[in-house]
Amino acid sequence: MKQFILILASAVSVLSAGCCCPQVVHPQKAEKELKAVLYVDAGASGNGVHHWAALLKYSPGIKLYMMTAKDIQAGKLSGMDLVLLPGGYAPSQYNALTERGAMEIRKFVENGGAYVGTCAGLASVLNDKNRLKLLPFHRLKNSGGKYGTLSVEINEKGAKLLNVKPGRVFVRYAGGPIPTPGKKAHKISTGEILAVYKNTVSYVNKPHGNFFNEPAAIYGVFGKGKVIATGFHPEHWDATHPIAMGCIYAVTGVKTFPVMPKKAIHPQRVGYYTGGRNSIDHIEAMFRLNAHPQVDIKLIGGQEIREGDLRHLDMLVLPAANASAYKNLKKDDFIRQEFLNFMTRGGKLFAVGNASASLPENTSAIPVESNLKLSPELLLKH
Repeated sequence: MKQFILILASAVSVLSAGCCCPQVVHPQKAEKELKAVLYVDAGASGNGVHHWAALLKYSPGIKLYMMTAKDIQAGKLSGMDLVLLPGGYAPSQYNALTERGAMEIRKFVENGGAYVGTCAGLASVLNDKNRLKLLPFHRLKNSGGKYGTLSVEINEKGAKLLNVKPGRVFVRYAGGPIPTPGKKAHKISTGEILAVYKNTVSYVNKPHGNFFNEPAAIYGVFGKGKVIATGFHPEHWDATHPIAMGCIYAVTGVKTFPVMPKKAIHPQRVGYYTGGRNSIDHIEAMFRLNAHPQVDIKLIGGQEIREGDLRHLDMLVLPAANASAYKNLKKDDFIRQEFLNFMTRGGKLFAVGNASASLPENTSAIPVESNLKLSPELLLKH
């Protein structure tokens, strides 16, 4: 009997080694949870904020904390391990943080804290006016492009730090900054390039619109802390989540991967609108909905609507948000038509708080008082 078991085990081992399917490695529970801070305030906008929140919340060994600019100004980074600034608009991030908040982040990293930034979060680390000045890079003037899928080439050093294979990978790009090596702001700062763009989405006749071979990901040390930032969005797609989590690993040494909530065989496909500036209660409402096995959340912004994602949803939730979040619903003819098509085929629309005032003409929604009132039970009873 023992001999049979040994033979069977050997056979399974050989079959596994020859299988072309990737093996799933479940992360081990860390002895100490990594305390990760996600900045959620002015300048942090779009669904990248929600994607990062989900990756951090659902990854074993990571404890998610969401903080505003005032929290950071008040010194609440003390005792944390990582701060993450997501995409949005870097000037607004700095204006909200003010120099006081910027100094708190510098002090945090200098004393050994880790920093991750994407898109606007990359612009924030640059050695430019009204920035954090963590790495010896400047923004390449008049650079950048439009939304698109770009090819990025990760070099050997980048692959080692990110714990991924070197070479080219397709990524989501949303007009992110293009850094260029420059002078140090501080003697304690170092920097290097981990990846470069291998095609571009450039504006016609823009001086630096063609950013072929320009940096896509940068890394460095500031005092005792490590800093990594990407101009693209690895948090958006499942295919690039290894890069997103590789960024966490590169600056903290914590190797983990998200384990998403289990869903029923046929759950309700629920779109959750994330345009404009986000708030903590906005994200917490998403987590409440996504915890239910009958609710499968799909993050939706203007770009996703243009790509036809409304056509695959049973419900759409418009959470309460700042007025700019819904400016395109009435102005953009294509988006307005997609809403009408969604309603015509029986899609259920929920408008929370001020979202009701932004609905396109000839559409009606189930009203919800506030984001705090959003629950899976509320959606499912309709």
